[in-house]
Amino acid sequence: MRVYLVWSDRQRKIGRPDVQMAGIPQQSRDTILCIGSDALALHFRASSLKHQGYQVLTSTCGHSGLNLMSGEVVDAVVIDFDLDHLRGPHVVAEIKRLRPSTRVILLSQDSEFPEGTAETIDSVVPIAGEPESLLKALEEILPQRPAQNS
Repeated sequence: MRVYLVWSDRQRKIGRPDVQMAGIPQQSRDTILCIGSDALALHFRASSLKHQGYQVLTSTCGHSGLNLMSGEVVDAVVIDFDLDHLRGPHVVAEIKRLRPSTRVILLSQDSEFPEGTAETIDSVVPIAGEPESLLKALEEILPQRPAQNS
């Protein structure tokens, strides 16, 4: 008898470690940091991304998001334009100062780049278009990883 346990969108298997559970990725695709002041929207966004196989970190403010980045490897940041204490573009500028190669998606009411942000933001996704638009933007800005071989 083989027993499979699935925790946090990762495969955990008791028994033979060389056998992969069908439909569950052996390793997560990328790590995404989501920063937004609306806790319910943040939870929904994180759940959608986890369902697609991403590792997801969340933060409800820019300061704690920057702190998370200092201790984690983050492939992309999804950030709301309007945050409670710091505006999204200010946090993005600090992210790019700390880790210039980090990809950034800005969630906004518009689909246009806010003034002065075109150099630091990789994509703008209208909040109304989530989650499909967000997933498409992530696929476009993140490098494709080779498929896992069993």
